[in-house]
Amino acid sequence: HAKVESFGSGKKIIVVNTHSDLDHTGGNPLYTNALILSGKVDEDYWIASNKGSKGMPGVWVTDTMNFSLGDETVTLIPVGQAHTWSDIVVYFHERKLLVTGDLVFNGVNTFFDEQKGSNGWKSIEALKILDNLPDIITVVPGHGETGGRELITNMQAYLGDMALAADHPEMEKEIRRKYRKLVAMPGMSSPGIVIEYFRNHRE
Repeated sequence: HAKVESFGSGKKIIVVNTHSDLDHTGGNPLYTNALILSGKVDEDYWIASNKGSKGMPGVWVTDTMNFSLGDETVTLIPVGQAHTWSDIVVYFHERKLLVTGDLVFNGVNTFFDEQKGSNGWKSIEALKILDNLPDIITVVPGHGETGGRELITNMQAYLGDMALAADHPEMEKEIRRKYRKLVAMPGMSSPGIVIEYFRNHRE
């Protein structure tokens, strides 16, 4: 927050929430005079998941939105329901940089929570949208280290493998071994938990 304030001194600050999870929106209330944008969700859901209405977005993004920041053109791209009820990604054209939110994890097992709208199959479709974006050099994932375009490819492979293991139990042990080094959030994410999600939620 201090760094943003120093960079944005005297300028209008824009905060973009890629999705409504509290670990990505918890700083919103610090930016009292900022324009806050997010993918469209029910306001009551927002209040419940963010423990109050403070910092609620002032603009709900439902269509592709472009704006300029100096010499940089920024595009907000709604991908709809995927990791949550409404995810958006942010593309910086000059930097060729894509901020994905939790559509992409790097080195960390993903997780799906139906109460917040998580949908594994729609996440796979959303990644196809990202894969079609041109000229991406840098990808900023929702969790894990920044990388290149390969992070999108790796996430597609990961979800594809999880779905494959769900349909072919004889392959599950091998696929779990393949991703054994990924960070797992206790009780929330692991290859086994994600495989079980796909097993219980057919396309």
